[in-house]
Amino acid sequence: MFQKSAREIADLIKKREVRKIVYFHCDHFEPWRDSKGGVSLLNAEDVLDFCDTTSKIDFARKLTLFYKCNNYVTVTPSENAVFSEGDSIGFVRPTPDKIEIAGTAMAHVAHCSDHELQLHYHHEFFTTNLKYCLIPEETREFFLSGRNSPALDRARWRVGIRLALETIRKEAKIPMDEWFFVHGMWSLNASDPDVCSITNEIELLLAEGCRGDFSFPAGRPHCDAKYPTPVYVVPTDSPKGYDAPEAAAQAAFGNSRAYEAKKFLIWSSPI
Repeated sequence: MFQKSAREIADLIKKREVRKIVYFHCDHFEPWRDSKGGVSLLNAEDVLDFCDTTSKIDFARKLTLFYKCNNYVTVTPSENAVFSEGDSIGFVRPTPDKIEIAGTAMAHVAHCSDHELQLHYHHEFFTTNLKYCLIPEETREFFLSGRNSPALDRARWRVGIRLALETIRKEAKIPMDEWFFVHGMWSLNASDPDVCSITNEIELLLAEGCRGDFSFPAGRPHCDAKYPTPVYVVPTDSPKGYDAPEAAAQAAFGNSRAYEAKKFLIWSSPI
């Protein structure tokens, strides 16, 4: 059966005069098991083993890994804690020993494998939404108190993403000046109020050096962009703004002008 399928594919490739085939793979990469500082040598060894295993597999040798680093939330001021101005929710910088342990794995991924690292970022537990922000006991009282605001959400989001980029730079020793993104729970630009209420998220991403999003097709199909192929869009401050007419979507293929103009890539395709 495999040989029959291979022949059919080979005939189809010849018929369509295909000159080149590219295997394109992106994945959510969350190697640290414990949200409370759980970077360990065991985790790092798992990542090294992953690199060794995938290096022996033709189609898995070069993967784009959207990496969620281990920065966790705090409401307690400390030497390692980072807060936006006037906020009660912040983030803890990893200690040097955690950076060193994680770095043994992530620097190997970045410099000793064919994989590449991009950014995966979850914010559903520390910004306003309908379903998740009240789950953590540590921050529940703050959200119930009415002290939060869209401005605080956006400032906190920025502090968190800047810390994530800082952490990846230290661990993997790569610049992350331009990078790509997968949204935690797939809900880019407030496309699902259960998860995200930040309606100018694309604008914020662009300001931090992000050039595009690879969340789609998503596990939440109603978040998927409406376009049949990848497009460039301009930021629009509205829920699911990448689908809005004001986003002025342009086809991405061969469109170097849109890239140079710092328009934002939305990877859109059918499954």
